[in-house]
Amino acid sequence: VSIDPVYAADITIADSVLTNNVTPAGGGYDGGAVKALYGALTITNSVFTDNYASYDGGAVYSDQGSLSIQGSVFSGNQSANGEGGAVFVDNTLGANPIEASIASSTFSGNSSSDNDGGAIHLDSVEAGSLIVRTAVSGNSAGDDGGGLSVDELQGLLTISASTFSGNSADDAGGALYHDE
Repeated sequence: VSIDPVYAADITIADSVLTNNVTPAGGGYDGGAVKALYGALTITNSVFTDNYASYDGGAVYSDQGSLSIQGSVFSGNQSANGEGGAVFVDNTLGANPIEASIASSTFSGNSSSDNDGGAIHLDSVEAGSLIVRTAVSGNSAGDDGGGLSVDELQGLLTISASTFSGNSADDAGGALYHDE
């Protein structure tokens, strides 16, 4: 699924299974299963397994739009040369504030083999972003943040009633890494 920025709209993925999707090098290369630009992306009760992106967001890539994930499973996804083995959220160039919300979900066995955020990478998200009742386990990063990597947070990120276990990073922050 890809949303053209000229025609960006909000998108919802519910009760779905997205598996074995690939974005190869030389193409769009972000978001192995889903790439959303500018619109809000909502994912509920869905499963993302064994998706591959040659760059950011092994399963999901969301740029300049809020992201909400509820009751979903992310397993075995990989970003080969970028960040966010399962999920990548970026608002570096965004003119409007965005939030990321992840609740009652599971992230296991995802990898960012050459960079940050084995499971999740958040960049320039706003205050109000949260991770709650979520299990993040057995993920790995080739650089920082085996479970979660956060860059340029624009306020408070709340992590509550969640478990981070067995994650690893080749550099820093096996479970969680925050930079600026």
